[in-house]
Amino acid sequence: MNIQLEHIATDASSSFRLLHNPRLNDLFYWHFHPEYELVYIEGANGTRHVGDHISAYQESDLVLIGSNIPHLNFDYGIKTDYNKEVLHLSPNFKNTVFKEIPELQKILRLFDRSQHGIAFKGGTKTEEGHRLKQLHLLKPFPQFLEVLHIFQILAGSEVRAVGGNVGIEPHSVSLLPAHQAGYAFASRGTLDFPRISLAFE
Repeated sequence: MNIQLEHIATDASSSFRLLHNPRLNDLFYWHFHPEYELVYIEGANGTRHVGDHISAYQESDLVLIGSNIPHLNFDYGIKTDYNKEVLHLSPNFKNTVFKEIPELQKILRLFDRSQHGIAFKGGTKTEEGHRLKQLHLLKPFPQFLEVLHIFQILAGSEVRAVGGNVGIEPHSVSLLPAHQAGYAFASRGTLDFPRISLAFE
């Protein structure tokens, strides 16, 4: 199995990148990136593959994936209609904002725990998933505040670690570009994944 490093370009006017309903269900995209990723998918039964963890999800899933943790696109192989939201946030934002502001320490701890991959359950998954679905309708500043609100709620919720905690060094593969509609892919810059050792929590 080959893995690809995705280069994520954020909008200069935003602290994060939001993808509303990106469609990758026909593509097996086993990849990683330095950015943290919060992904929500609903209306589908699919495969959750984060690090060395593989399991099935039913109807919906909400997962926070740590920096440089390999993962498969959550809509791979889905043939039914579904909704999907993907939020990317840079490690620099975590280190310069979450780490420095006392009121955000709970969120900082959540991001530290995400190196194992975190799945959210029950009402939290449904409610915060709905908030994510509405993010694209907001203007930049309200959107920024809503993102913080979402992470604050997630930081106080019941969670389950889902994957390994060993990431991949970005310098070991070539960068792959990402276009504004979602993702761009290339066949170059691959790495033989079985040689990478990942560990369960």
